[in-house]
Amino acid sequence: MKDTLLHELNIAMVRRFQRRCFRYMSAYRLNLIGPELEFAVKVYKSHRRCPADLTKFKEKLDALKKKKV
Repeated sequence: MKDTLLHELNIAMVRRFQRRCFRYMSAYRLNLIGPELEFAVKVYKSHRRCPADLTKFKEKLDALKKKKV
């Protein structure tokens, strides 16, 4: 049988991509788009989802925007 790339993947790498996909799915369910989506996926990694209460999220995002300006 020919060697394929599937034989080179390890389970840890697959699980990391899976967790990242779940975070994106969670953010999309909260109707986040663009920079808000990317920020949420990058910052919120606990419990593999973005928080349902977005007030603190909006505060953090606004603070980050003010720092850049």
